[in-house]
Amino acid sequence: MHRSLLFTVTLSLIAITMPATSEEPNQHEIYFSHLEYEYGNRARTYIGMEVAAKASRDSDRGPFFQAYYEMETLNREIYGHMKGELDVDYQVNWFVGMGVKAIGYLGWRFLDAQWFVDMVVPYLPKLEEMRTLSDPQHRLFFDYVVAQEEVQLAASQAVVDGTWQDGADLIQAFLPQARTVLEQLTQSPD
Repeated sequence: MHRSLLFTVTLSLIAITMPATSEEPNQHEIYFSHLEYEYGNRARTYIGMEVAAKASRDSDRGPFFQAYYEMETLNREIYGHMKGELDVDYQVNWFVGMGVKAIGYLGWRFLDAQWFVDMVVPYLPKLEEMRTLSDPQHRLFFDYVVAQEEVQLAASQAVVDGTWQDGADLIQAFLPQARTVLEQLTQSPD
């Protein structure tokens, strides 16, 4: 009787202290998980910013959403160019796409820029980890991924501390760098 009780308690303790999976995710799994999430994040943001830029056109928030949409348009080209090399292919499904459009259409009016700040601050370390784990031959792309997220953070913080136009100005100042990265990535090697 005592042996079976001891066995049960021991087995229970082992089960409680054992991780849910027998292996921790390896670096490739962590990298690819972050990469897929970032591709999805960019795809959803592109849809939302496209709608918000059009809907907010005549408001004081319009320049911010227009600049953000311009950046996401460049991001779409940059990320699209890298999809094959990185072996990732994220597509927003219809339901999610329609939900993002509805949020973009209605949400721009009520958006608090602090919300963007609060989302980006914990997300940046994941992008930095992804960059660290990436193949060095793709360094330009992953440096850009982190840089564009840092610009989103700085622009959102500028809105919190100042005006929507202040945030738009920061994004606009970044767009030439995004265009340069796109040009460098798409140049054929000679």
